[in-house]
Amino acid sequence: MDIKSLVEMLKEELTCSICLDYFTDPVIAKCSHSFCRECLLQCTWEGDDTFSCPECRQLIQISNLVRSPNLEKFSMAGKIISPHLLQSMMVLATCDQHWEKEKFFCEEDQKFLCESCSITQEHKDHRILPLDRVIAESTEILQATLNILQEKQEQFNIAFRFVREKEVYIREIAYVLEESIRNENKKIHQFLWDEEALYLQILNKESKEYLEEMEEKTKLTQQIQNMQQMILEIEKRLDKNPLEMLQVIMQNIYLLLL
Repeated sequence: MDIKSLVEMLKEELTCSICLDYFTDPVIAKCSHSFCRECLLQCTWEGDDTFSCPECRQLIQISNLVRSPNLEKFSMAGKIISPHLLQSMMVLATCDQHWEKEKFFCEEDQKFLCESCSITQEHKDHRILPLDRVIAESTEILQATLNILQEKQEQFNIAFRFVREKEVYIREIAYVLEESIRNENKKIHQFLWDEEALYLQILNKESKEYLEEMEEKTKLTQQIQNMQQMILEIEKRLDKNPLEMLQVIMQNIYLLLL
């Protein structure tokens, strides 16, 4: 991969798809896409905690956003390094002072130098590197950064898949538990209904027996009253002649037999 493609790929990895600039305070959603925090929050409706990802349209919750300090550092590094790398790819400029090709790079001053400039007193104690070495080192840094970003992205993808699988598993478990609770509640309700029917049946039977006992009690009470009345009648007629008293007794016996 040439340096131009590498720079373009790096910039793509370090660029927010909303503002199309290098990340500032980047956050990562559950779908593994990254955005500047402020750019992403601009996509929400006022007061809403849930909205769609601008990249894949999956639902995003603000509370689930993860801040990425490493991505912010890489973004800042890419923003600084990329212009120098792109400039190094251009045709070597000519020094205005010595009319020589600028084949060196001063790290302290961050500028390109020709051979004559590199040995002047101005850059005596500076670290001067050949331009091709600077390009090679920068390419290695970019490649290493890109590898780290790709590795981080894969880690987030794995973590996201794990969370998604766990979410599906929890939903399945919740459904099974919900159905189990419903079935158990149905059994409990059926048991209570059966118990209610049984107790009502017992209550009705006992009530009927009680009413029958009360009716029998009423009859006995009436009979007792009749006996008491007969006793009073007999007591009244004790002083009468035997024939009349016998007639009264027979009459009362007849009434008892009714």
